[in-house]
Amino acid sequence: MMALTCFHIAMPSRKDKYQDDLKKDPLLKIGILIVGVLSLVWALPGMPGFVVLTVFVNAAQVVLLPLVSIGLIVIINRKDLMGEKAGNKLHTFLLIILSILAVYGAYQTLMSIIR
Repeated sequence: MMALTCFHIAMPSRKDKYQDDLKKDPLLKIGILIVGVLSLVWALPGMPGFVVLTVFVNAAQVVLLPLVSIGLIVIINRKDLMGEKAGNKLHTFLLIILSILAVYGAYQTLMSIIR
């Protein structure tokens, strides 16, 4: 429901179409179906256990971290979004350093998966 609410905020035309009633939106049924099917697949015999899936998901998050950190640099420096709280040069510099570390970590993770 939270993802669908965020989708409605991002696309007000869809929110207007379904008049603030999330249960009428077909995306909710599709989301519930996907979550239900994936849960059933995970429970099948011979599928990876919880620990394996947790490690895999955490590794995938490391690969996505550079996208988040670079997006954060862009958003925090936009004065039209942040107003007077927009990032200064020190914040931008620190975020760039952290983004470089994130890219390095993602590279190392991808290389360890490939080998």
